[in-house]
Amino acid sequence: MREEIDRMLERLTEREREVLTLRYSLSEDQNEPKTLEQVGEALQLSREQARQIEAGALQKLRRSSEPTAPPPDVNAEILSELRAIRGELAGLREENAALRSLLQP
Repeated sequence: MREEIDRMLERLTEREREVLTLRYSLSEDQNEPKTLEQVGEALQLSREQARQIEAGALQKLRRSSEPTAPPPDVNAEILSELRAIRGELAGLREENAALRSLLQP
Protein backbone atom coordinates (compact mmCIF):
# COMPACT_ATOMS: atom_id res chain seq x y z
CA MET A 1 0.00 0.00 0.00
CA ARG A 2 2.87 2.34 0.79
CA GLU A 3 4.25 1.95 -2.73
CA GLU A 4 0.84 2.76 -4.22
CA ILE A 5 0.58 5.92 -2.11
CA ASP A 6 4.08 6.98 -3.18
CA ARG A 7 3.19 6.36 -6.82
CA MET A 8 0.08 8.52 -6.50
CA LEU A 9 2.00 11.30 -4.75
CA GLU A 10 4.57 11.38 -7.57
CA ARG A 11 1.86 12.91 -9.77
CA LEU A 12 1.77 16.00 -7.56
CA THR A 13 4.00 19.03 -7.21
CA GLU A 14 6.41 19.17 -4.29
CA ARG A 15 4.17 21.65 -2.44
CA GLU A 16 1.05 19.51 -2.98
CA ARG A 17 2.90 16.44 -1.69
CA GLU A 18 4.06 18.34 1.40
CA VAL A 19 0.53 19.55 2.19
CA LEU A 20 -1.07 16.12 1.80
CA THR A 21 1.74 14.37 3.65
CA LEU A 22 1.35 16.64 6.66
CA ARG A 23 -2.44 16.83 6.48
CA TYR A 24 -3.03 13.08 6.30
CA SER A 25 0.05 11.82 8.17
CA LEU A 26 1.49 10.05 5.13
CA SER A 27 5.13 10.07 6.21
CA GLU A 28 6.44 7.26 8.34
CA ASP A 29 7.84 9.64 10.96
CA GLN A 30 4.52 11.45 11.48
CA ASN A 31 2.05 9.94 13.93
CA GLU A 32 -1.01 12.16 13.63
CA PRO A 33 -2.70 14.14 10.86
CA LYS A 34 -2.37 17.90 11.11
CA THR A 35 -5.04 20.56 10.90
CA LEU A 36 -4.97 23.05 8.03
CA GLU A 37 -3.74 25.61 10.53
CA GLN A 38 -0.80 23.39 11.52
CA VAL A 39 -0.01 22.58 7.88
CA GLY A 40 0.00 26.28 7.09
CA GLU A 41 2.33 27.07 9.96
CA ALA A 42 4.74 24.27 9.02
CA LEU A 43 4.92 25.41 5.38
CA GLN A 44 4.63 29.15 6.00
CA LEU A 45 1.21 29.34 4.35
CA SER A 46 -2.10 30.69 5.48
CA ARG A 47 -4.77 28.19 6.46
CA GLU A 48 -6.67 29.12 3.30
CA GLN A 49 -3.64 28.60 1.07
CA ALA A 50 -3.11 25.18 2.60
CA ARG A 51 -6.79 24.35 2.04
CA GLN A 52 -6.62 25.44 -1.61
CA ILE A 53 -3.46 23.42 -2.26
CA GLU A 54 -5.04 20.40 -0.56
CA ALA A 55 -8.23 20.72 -2.63
CA GLY A 56 -6.26 21.06 -5.88
CA ALA A 57 -4.06 18.07 -5.07
CA LEU A 58 -7.04 15.87 -4.20
CA GLN A 59 -8.80 16.93 -7.40
CA LYS A 60 -5.69 16.09 -9.40
CA LEU A 61 -5.49 12.65 -7.79
CA ARG A 62 -9.17 11.98 -8.48
CA ARG A 63 -8.80 12.94 -12.14
CA SER A 64 -5.66 10.87 -12.58
CA SER A 65 -7.38 7.77 -11.22
CA GLU A 66 -10.43 8.02 -13.50
CA PRO A 67 -10.42 5.66 -16.47
CA THR A 68 -9.88 7.38 -19.77
CA ALA A 69 -11.60 6.62 -23.04
CA PRO A 70 -9.42 5.17 -25.76
CA PRO A 71 -8.36 7.60 -28.49
CA PRO A 72 -10.81 7.96 -31.41
CA ASP A 73 -8.52 6.07 -33.80
CA VAL A 74 -8.61 3.06 -31.44
CA ASN A 75 -12.41 3.19 -31.40
CA ALA A 76 -12.46 3.32 -35.22
CA GLU A 77 -10.08 0.35 -35.41
CA ILE A 78 -12.23 -1.69 -33.03
CA LEU A 79 -15.38 -0.79 -34.97
CA SER A 80 -13.71 -1.88 -38.19
CA GLU A 81 -12.73 -5.21 -36.65
CA LEU A 82 -16.27 -5.73 -35.34
CA ARG A 83 -17.69 -5.12 -38.82
CA ALA A 84 -15.27 -7.66 -40.29
CA ILE A 85 -16.26 -10.22 -37.64
CA ARG A 86 -19.94 -9.54 -38.31
CA GLY A 87 -19.35 -10.21 -42.02
CA GLU A 88 -17.54 -13.46 -41.27
CA LEU A 89 -20.35 -14.52 -38.95
CA ALA A 90 -22.96 -13.86 -41.65
CA GLY A 91 -20.93 -16.02 -44.05
CA LEU A 92 -20.76 -18.84 -41.52
CA ARG A 93 -24.51 -18.68 -40.98
CA GLU A 94 -25.08 -19.02 -44.72
CA GLU A 95 -22.74 -22.02 -44.88
CA ASN A 96 -24.47 -23.57 -41.87
CA ALA A 97 -27.90 -23.13 -43.50
CA ALA A 98 -26.63 -24.66 -46.75
CA LEU A 99 -25.18 -27.68 -44.95
CA ARG A 100 -28.39 -28.22 -43.00
CA SER A 101 -30.43 -28.18 -46.18
CA LEU A 102 -28.12 -30.84 -47.68
CA LEU A 103 -28.45 -33.04 -44.59
CA GLN A 104 -32.26 -32.89 -44.39
CA PRO A 105 -34.09 -35.85 -46.01
